[in-house]
Amino acid sequence: MTHQTRRAIVPGWIVLAALTPMSAYGAVGGVLHQRAQCEAESLNRRNSGQELRRFSSLGMLRRLLAPPNSPGADCPANGSPAQTGPTVPEPPVPAEPTPPAPPTVPGSPPEVQPAPAPSPEPAPSPEPAPLPEPSPAPGPEPTPPADAPSAAVEPTPPVVPEPDGAPAPEAPPAAPPTADTPPNTAAPPAPQSPDAETPPEPIPVPGPTTEAGADEEGFGDDADEAGWGGEADSDGFAAVEDGGETEPPTTHLVLTGFFRSDAALWTERFDSNPVAQLRQSIDAQLGYKDGDWRFVLAGHFARDFAYWVDRDSYDAVTIETYEQLALVREAFVNWSLQDVELSAGRQIVVWGEGNMLSPLDMVNPRDLREPGISDLDDLRLPVAMSRVNVFVGEHRFEGLVVHEANFGLLPPPRGNFNPMREQLSGGDGLGGDVIAQAEIRYEHEPPQWDLGAQQYFARWRYTGSGYDLALYSASLLDQQGVAKLPELTEWLQEEVALKLYHPRFLAFGHSGTFAHESSLLKWELGADVDRPVVLEMEDVAIPDYRWERRTIVKSMLGYTYSGFSDVMLSAELTQNFIPEGTSEPTLFELRQPAVAVQYHQFFLRERLEVTAVGSVLAGLDSGWLARADVSYELADAWSVGGGYVTFQPGNRLSGLNGFTTHDRVFAKLRYDFALQ
Repeated sequence: MTHQTRRAIVPGWIVLAALTPMSAYGAVGGVLHQRAQCEAESLNRRNSGQELRRFSSLGMLRRLLAPPNSPGADCPANGSPAQTGPTVPEPPVPAEPTPPAPPTVPGSPPEVQPAPAPSPEPAPSPEPAPLPEPSPAPGPEPTPPADAPSAAVEPTPPVVPEPDGAPAPEAPPAAPPTADTPPNTAAPPAPQSPDAETPPEPIPVPGPTTEAGADEEGFGDDADEAGWGGEADSDGFAAVEDGGETEPPTTHLVLTGFFRSDAALWTERFDSNPVAQLRQSIDAQLGYKDGDWRFVLAGHFARDFAYWVDRDSYDAVTIETYEQLALVREAFVNWSLQDVELSAGRQIVVWGEGNMLSPLDMVNPRDLREPGISDLDDLRLPVAMSRVNVFVGEHRFEGLVVHEANFGLLPPPRGNFNPMREQLSGGDGLGGDVIAQAEIRYEHEPPQWDLGAQQYFARWRYTGSGYDLALYSASLLDQQGVAKLPELTEWLQEEVALKLYHPRFLAFGHSGTFAHESSLLKWELGADVDRPVVLEMEDVAIPDYRWERRTIVKSMLGYTYSGFSDVMLSAELTQNFIPEGTSEPTLFELRQPAVAVQYHQFFLRERLEVTAVGSVLAGLDSGWLARADVSYELADAWSVGGGYVTFQPGNRLSGLNGFTTHDRVFAKLRYDFALQ
């Protein structure tokens, strides 16, 4: 597909209000890492985390397949082993008479041999004289007398070019110097062994040359022990100059995002106002990377024109909450150095292993304005934090400090998706019409940027072969909060503050996954120590929310099967326990299980995506919901879809309370873009 596939919207968020505030979508991530294998025996010991110099794979392959040098091959003057083939193409040399072969066996060792005894018989051709002093410009050598003594160095057959720096051969009178015989060499260098360590010397070769020597890892421009020389090889691959221009560019600036149009109708409200949503939105993210540094800036803007229809039926707070939203999403800078990664800014961090119900996914707040309807990409909200990751082998140590007391986006007190809407809309016990006229707003305690409200998280994660294990600990604020209703006299004011207190508590947890063939088993186990829970309201004239601290043990067991073609089936079960017994019931039932199931399938070569999800909250008597939707890729970057969601509240008070006429049918159109 040309753009990222949209994930299914899973209505498991509702457990956040009905069971545990931190139950929401998790993310199962995995990282596959591949390493290039280059000459396994000779280069693996060099691969210590630094990138190898770029090289010619064809030339390397031919060198590896070529037979080794004969015993008589010499080593270059820099002391590195000789290459397994000619490294400098020989220029064409005019045909010359072949000098007499010495009485030695070709392929003898490269060290200097004693000069053979002069032959008493006259040679058929004049014997070459010892090399004279080099002249600035090459030219033909004068012909010496016939009785001149032979050179002390044994000549080499002309069919095998001598490496640079080897003892100079006896040349015929008319032979000009070649690239293998530097014209400025006053005397032959001393013989060297392949292990000798001498500084590299500039080697004049035809065409462009590189003067840099071997680097600290041994991957210099000269020939190394693997035969990766810096000069042009026999296949015509010239040396790659050392420097930044040989590396691929590491600086990238990318702009990605999407436009989206969402429309929905209340299927049970056609007699009044059926328009549920006419939202137009744009999301954009700017990413910049330069070496070890990365910067991300993302934003979201949405405008819902549904609130232009029958506008007088909504209170001011509801219009402010849903009509328009502009916020900064992720905005952070990241720095990586080997095994340490640091980042700071507004970020999203996924904890836990559950996709639909995850008790341990407790770092980021949620957008709870439209439960069961919001897209997964919009559900988690970023918060300002500092983050460090340390990687040690298969272990990962993570530490977080959340600087912002952000408790997410909540449905307004009198909004359609507030389960306490009826209690806050007036009644006999709350003052009737007087309460109904008040403008109620949330007021969170502590405030957003209180220094004492910082939250601390730590995680250890181990990635094994087919399984993952993790441990968690945190000191955090209760996301759901406990409410304190205003006094009766405060309801007479035009604006009333509904205070939500978010006490601090400790949390510990463990999670894991085990994969086998097409099956994935995942689990979570956690404990919230001294977490605040809201008690059931008493039947009095002026009710109030009462709360106390309790320790809650949370668990999740999930299973995913992907053995069918283009099909994924998932199921997750959560169960909470309260160890200490108490006679006071809680406002929402915390100890009954919740179940979520998902069916996901692709058709038409992944152009058509079908999803169906369902969630049962704490038993059928507390309610259930279901959703089915389909998405089709029209063309590059364009997709269209639609679906239906139904809410079935039960007889008990739960997060679905009051959603009796909230079933809706929806349609969506999306365009994705990317610029770089």
